[in-house]
Amino acid sequence: MTKSTIETITFINKLVEFGWPFDEIELEKRLCVLGCDICETVGHRKDFKLPNGLRACAYLDNDWCQIEIDIDVYLEAEALDETEYEKKLNEFQIKYEKTVCDVKNIVGEPGFSGTFADESFPDDQDAISLTLWQQRSSRFMVQLKHEGREIPIRVTFVIAPLAEI
Repeated sequence: MTKSTIETITFINKLVEFGWPFDEIELEKRLCVLGCDICETVGHRKDFKLPNGLRACAYLDNDWCQIEIDIDVYLEAEALDETEYEKKLNEFQIKYEKTVCDVKNIVGEPGFSGTFADESFPDDQDAISLTLWQQRSSRFMVQLKHEGREIPIRVTFVIAPLAEI
């Protein structure tokens, strides 16, 4: 398990310990208290840098907020031939599974783990694979995301409002 994974999970726990969801003003207050730097705001998305150097995005819409923290990203999927592309997807599947295992060692067993084809997959999420831990006031997820050949392949931590799974 990497130091960055432990630091990021600790950050997430501190972020949500006083309840969730929250609006943009409350988000900015919490990020400031936790030592984050806000880098950019684009429409409903606010990008920020965590104290451990990782970048994150908060997607805000009225009283709804979801945060994504990329753990690993591959930007050049579009340039790969078919064999390289499949190899890269397999590499990221292994990274996803390792990250899930690391998080289980800290947080415990998840409430859901599966793929977008599973009946219980959360309707409000967009990922290939997802593992979810229901918390007191939020959902914490590890996701493998890749929405298309022209989009980066990512292993991502996601914090989202509670919803039925």
